[in-house]
Amino acid sequence: MAGIDKITQQILNKAETEKEAILLSAEEEAGKIKTSAEEEIKEYLEKLQEKTEAKLKDLEARAISQEAQQSRRTLLKTRQEIISGLMNDAKENIRKSSPEHYAEILLKLLRANVQKNEGELKLSAEDLDRLPADFAKKAQAIAKEKGGSLTLSKEPAAIKDGFLLIYGDIEENCSLDAVFAAEKDSLTDLIHSML
Repeated sequence: MAGIDKITQQILNKAETEKEAILLSAEEEAGKIKTSAEEEIKEYLEKLQEKTEAKLKDLEARAISQEAQQSRRTLLKTRQEIISGLMNDAKENIRKSSPEHYAEILLKLLRANVQKNEGELKLSAEDLDRLPADFAKKAQAIAKEKGGSLTLSKEPAAIKDGFLLIYGDIEENCSLDAVFAAEKDSLTDLIHSML
């Protein structure tokens, strides 16, 4: 068990050492968003996946001599911790970006999710205060491009950040937590398929 703990600690130490480099990469990717926030997040997560897979292949090589079932449990737990830590760091990096940059990300996320109907855009309370004054006008222009219209609700959504799109009885959660959770599930599925 000491060998597994040592391996796990080495991986966690390695992940911590590389965390700053990965966060810088995430900031660069966020600045390059051109089409939609979902595409930007997907690209970033693919790069994280490649780096994570490389680290985990090294862990797999070291764990071969350990009991198979225990090694797999340890490996899975370590993978999930690495992915979770990196994704949380990336999410916080986006949250801490400048109001203008953050607004750009939300507008691109909106562009990817807006529909050709009349709807309501509900921002979180923090974002209502944080976003530039022209955000509502830009959001309406995006909706109009797609053949729809949006009304910005003055009542805040009960989410930490991001927005809700409401079309009649349909409510789409576009908070950072929801977007990242959707990607985390696909990464977790990939990990399970590798075992």
